[in-house]
Amino acid sequence: IRSQIESSPIVLALIGPTGVGKTTTLAKLAALYSIKRGYKVGLVTIDTYRIGAVEQLRTYAEILAVPLEVALTTDQLKAALERLRESCQVIFLDTAGRSQQNGMQLRELKAFLQAAAPDETFLVLSGTQNLSGARQVLANFAQLGAGSLIISKLDEVASFGPVASILSEGKLPLCCL
Repeated sequence: IRSQIESSPIVLALIGPTGVGKTTTLAKLAALYSIKRGYKVGLVTIDTYRIGAVEQLRTYAEILAVPLEVALTTDQLKAALERLRESCQVIFLDTAGRSQQNGMQLRELKAFLQAAAPDETFLVLSGTQNLSGARQVLANFAQLGAGSLIISKLDEVASFGPVASILSEGKLPLCCL
């Protein structure tokens, strides 16, 4: 990714079901890229569904001293990304959690992802997810173009069996834990 960042701004999107920790994970990654690696980072959210979602990300943005854009439509998303590309090297896109069982919500999310054209899309999966549920998430989110997997909430995991099984099945490469 470093060579991509050096040549032009990159957009990294996080997708996944509700409650898996996408926003918190995004904030941790933004801190890593901003504070530890020294890149100019920007944040965009299209998560205007969850109560307090924008405020949560705005707090993270203020702590990190990075710009935040909020988009309600695909056109607003495109415009927000263009504004951030002028001053940022790495742009993180936070998305609304979507049920893997709701085709309409997944199609709506796909439209936003097509508008954003991210350089990389990460599927965030909770380590607390049972194996059959994790398989369903992977299958139903596959249509959204995730290139790799982030496993969240490992501090809450009682047994690593489901996580190990998902990783060994190799549907998506692991990005980070």
